[in-house]
Amino acid sequence: MRTLLTISLFLLIAQQCFSQKLSTEDYVKRYKDIAIHEMKRSGIPASITLAQGILESGSGNSKLAIDANNHFGIKCHKDWTGPKVYHDDDAKGECFRKYKSANESYLDHSNFLVGKKRYSLLFDLKKDDYVSWAHGLKKAGYATNPKYPELLIKLINEHELYLYDKGDIHYNILASNINGLRVYFAKSTESTLSIAHKNNISLRKLARINNWNKDYQPKEGDIIFLEKKKRQCPHNWHHADGNETLHEIAHKYGIKTKYLVKRNEKPANFVANKGEKISLRKKKRHKQKGPKYYTVKKGDTLYSISRSFQITVDELKRLNRLKSNMIKVGSKLKLH
Repeated sequence: MRTLLTISLFLLIAQQCFSQKLSTEDYVKRYKDIAIHEMKRSGIPASITLAQGILESGSGNSKLAIDANNHFGIKCHKDWTGPKVYHDDDAKGECFRKYKSANESYLDHSNFLVGKKRYSLLFDLKKDDYVSWAHGLKKAGYATNPKYPELLIKLINEHELYLYDKGDIHYNILASNINGLRVYFAKSTESTLSIAHKNNISLRKLARINNWNKDYQPKEGDIIFLEKKKRQCPHNWHHADGNETLHEIAHKYGIKTKYLVKRNEKPANFVANKGEKISLRKKKRHKQKGPKYYTVKKGDTLYSISRSFQITVDELKRLNRLKSNMIKVGSKLKLH
């Protein structure tokens, strides 16, 4: 009987501990390092990211943050193909992105702002000008609440979040994921060998995963992938900032560079113009309409057939391995 009472009391205490709400101060302590890291990686002020996280997630206590690790209320949108949850917001049962960890939500928040053309105006602002950033987010259409800028500015001032825009970071970041893959954030004093040892992985494998050349030396905050990158990610497109290579974009999303090269028909060192769309996913094949074959009739020529089925003569010759324009009556030609 005493044992049952002891177990019941333990479970009650545990339940109360887990059900306690996270205070805003504790929320800031927990996520300030990832916010600073993302500021260095993407150029978004840490104060803005933290204030948005506090506001959108109720300091990490909202149902969306608890159930889906979604701290910024980012909805699915057309370009999201990752895990989803459905939650009542502006309308009933809206689709929201679901993440494996809160840190993955922070990473995707940065990619979301950097990757959308309508937010490009923000990156012309100073990194420590949180007032302009707050108003810029509203101007770009991030939130429908007319008081959104004032709410962010109030949170930043009340909790002195502007101090984190100075960039001091200790990298007490919990294990994070990008594209469902484990990543590690490098410290300034680390070598590639020490990173490999710390994460129980061979240096050769780590170099192969991250496409390091022999002269690579990690810089503070560099993202190191600990697992093989994938063919694609949950995003369809990336809008280039005008300074990044195709290889750097691929690394940002946890995609193997060779697949991005193939999809965009550009070399790995290609630098896209600001705002240019970079395809991140394999393009879906659309089913061709109309018949697959055509039987040649008297009087037909390759040109007349090409006009009838809206295909070029060269494509007809390629599909049917024809060396000349000569065709025989009764022969079947492949159309697609």
